[in-house]
Amino acid sequence: MSAQGSGNDYREWLRYAIEDLGLDFRVMSPPEVYPRHACYFAQQAAEKAIKAVLDYHKIDFAFRHDLEYLNRPMPQDWRFDADSANLEQLSDWVVVSRYPGDMPPATEDDARTSLSDASYIVETIANRLPD
Repeated sequence: MSAQGSGNDYREWLRYAIEDLGLDFRVMSPPEVYPRHACYFAQQAAEKAIKAVLDYHKIDFAFRHDLEYLNRPMPQDWRFDADSANLEQLSDWVVVSRYPGDMPPATEDDARTSLSDASYIVETIANRLPD
């Protein structure tokens, strides 16, 4: 499935990313803290922000959750590297955080790291895309 020609607009992708990031901050606020939800919404925010860039540049993309895969076709000066955000680890949370399984549950440290990486991605993109 491709986003090209679907009528999506990069502003909508970015709005959804910002909303997901807002949910992320809320689930990390006491009295209840849900690290697995925070990790999931961090991944979702980063994914939608990256898709906003792809949509803005009219780059066709598949509806996949793998952030490294989505990062590859972005213009070189828009790409994220391992020093700026751990795309591989963020990508894992889309499945690990939703289903019980072989992986240990997300911790508050995992959630803080994911939130930091996703915030960096969303804010960087939001500051570079035109309004």
